[in-house]
Amino acid sequence: MTDLVLDGRWLHIDRVVDFGEGAGQVSLSPALHQVIAQSRAIVDAHADSNEPIYGLTTALGSKVTTALDPANDGRRERDVVTGRMVGVGEPYSPSVARSAMVIRLHGVSRGAAGVSPGVIDVLEKMINAGLVVCAPRMGTIGASDFAPGASLAGALIGLGSVWLNGERTDAADAFARCRIEPATLASKDALGVINSSAFSLAHAAQVAVALRKTLGASLLAAVANADAFGVNPRVYGPDVQTLKPLPHTVEVATLTSRLLEGSWVFESVTSPQQAISFRALVPQFASVVGALERFIAAVEREINGIGDNPVVVFDSRSMSSTSHFHTIDLALHGDALSLSLYHWADSCAQRIQRTINHRNADLPLLLAHGGAAATGMNPLQKTVGDVRGRIRHLASPASLDALVVSDQVEDLASQLPLVVDAIAQQSELLKWLVLIESLVALQCHALRGAHLQSRASMALSSLFADINVPLGDDVALGPTLERMAKKHAALAALAAQEIATGWPASPLIGHSSP
Repeated sequence: MTDLVLDGRWLHIDRVVDFGEGAGQVSLSPALHQVIAQSRAIVDAHADSNEPIYGLTTALGSKVTTALDPANDGRRERDVVTGRMVGVGEPYSPSVARSAMVIRLHGVSRGAAGVSPGVIDVLEKMINAGLVVCAPRMGTIGASDFAPGASLAGALIGLGSVWLNGERTDAADAFARCRIEPATLASKDALGVINSSAFSLAHAAQVAVALRKTLGASLLAAVANADAFGVNPRVYGPDVQTLKPLPHTVEVATLTSRLLEGSWVFESVTSPQQAISFRALVPQFASVVGALERFIAAVEREINGIGDNPVVVFDSRSMSSTSHFHTIDLALHGDALSLSLYHWADSCAQRIQRTINHRNADLPLLLAHGGAAATGMNPLQKTVGDVRGRIRHLASPASLDALVVSDQVEDLASQLPLVVDAIAQQSELLKWLVLIESLVALQCHALRGAHLQSRASMALSSLFADINVPLGDDVALGPTLERMAKKHAALAALAAQEIATGWPASPLIGHSSP
C-alpha cells in the first residue's frame, strides 16, 4: 500500500478503495494548506457580519431564519454534532469508513467547506494513526450523510467510538492512546465536517470496484457456457456487431470471440441461431458494463466535486448556499445500474436453464451422468430461480422512496445509501450465478467427452480441476458450489487478465492513479 498525497487533483475510485483497505499514510500538499487558510479567513470575516449565512450566522434546517449569537460558538458547534448523531444499526465496515474519511479530507482540504485548519489537521492525524470512525449505516436518506457525518465529527472531538487495530473502542480513549488532541470546533466547523456524502460515496466506490471483478468473471463463465451449449459463433463476430454499434458492443464482441477461440463450435455447429439469452450475450454484457461505467463516472464526479452547503466562493470572497449535497444524478445512475444488473442476471439464469434443459443428442437429459431416473442438475434450477428472484427484487428503483423531513424544508432526497446497498447485494448474489454457470459449463464439457474447448472453458477447467467433473448422479451440488466459491477471487483475477489483453481500454480495468 502506497501513501497518498492529496493535492486537489482528481481522485479515482481505485485509489480511494485501495487506501481504505490498506494502512498507508495521507498528507496534504503545501498549496492546499494555503487554500485552507485563505478559505477560513473568508469564513471568519463573514462570521462577524450581519449577512444571513446558513450554519454560520443562522441556525440549521427549518430554523434557518433564526439568527445565531456568535458568543456561543463552542457550545453550539458541539450541539450541532451531538444533535445529529442519530445513526443506528450496524456500522460501515472499517475499510469503507476509512475511505470515507479520506474522501472527506479530500473535500475539506480544497477550501470550499471553510473548515478550520486545526480541524483538518486532526482529521489527517486521525487517519494516519489508524483511527477509523465507527459510523452506523442507518440514519441518512441521501441529502448528504448527516448521521454518519455526525459520527465522524463526533469522533474528531472525542465522542462516540472508533476502530483501532481492529478493536472498537471509545474515541476519547483512542485519541489519548495515540497522543492526539481532539479538535476544537469553531463556527461552521461541525456543519463543514458533517455535510457530505463521503460514506455513501466510499461504499459506492467499494461496490463498483468489486462489481467490475464479478462482471469479468461472469463473462468468462457465460462464454464457457456458450461453448458448452454449442452456439453458432457468427453472432459474436465483430463484423456483425458493427452493423448496430451500440456502446461497447464491438469491443465486447472482439473479447468474446477471443475467449471462444479453439472451440468445437467453429467447425461443428450448423444451427443458424439459438435462444436469445445466448445470441444477445454481447449487447447484454455491453449494456451492464456501460451502466457500471456511467455509475463509476458519477461516483468520481461526486468525490471530486464540491458537495458542501454553504460554500466559500474565492473569486468574490463571498459565501453562498448550494444544493450540492443533493446526489440525485448518482442515485439515478445507480438505479440504472441496478436494473441493468437484473437484466444481465436474468440472461445468466436463462442460459443456465437452456443448458440444463437442452435438446442436444450428444448430451444426456438434465446433464445427468448415468441412469435415466437420475435427477442430474434439474434441482439446481430452483437455486437459480431463487437467486434471480432476489436480484429482481433488489432492482426496484430505490431513489423513488424518499420521505419529506425537517419540517417540510428538506422535501427532496436521493436515497443514495439505499441505491448503493441494493447494488452491493445484487453483486454478491450475482457471484452465485457465475459459479452455477461455470459448473454447468464444466459438467456439459465433461459429459461430451473429448472435443475442442474454448479459451474460456479451458481456463475454468484449470481453475476448478478439483471438482472432478462429470459429477455423479444426485450429488450434493450446494457443497460443490460452496467449494467453488472459495476460488471466486481467483476466477475474477483470471478474467481480469483476459480482459486486460483482449480489451485493454475496458471500463472493467481500473485506474492506477499515483
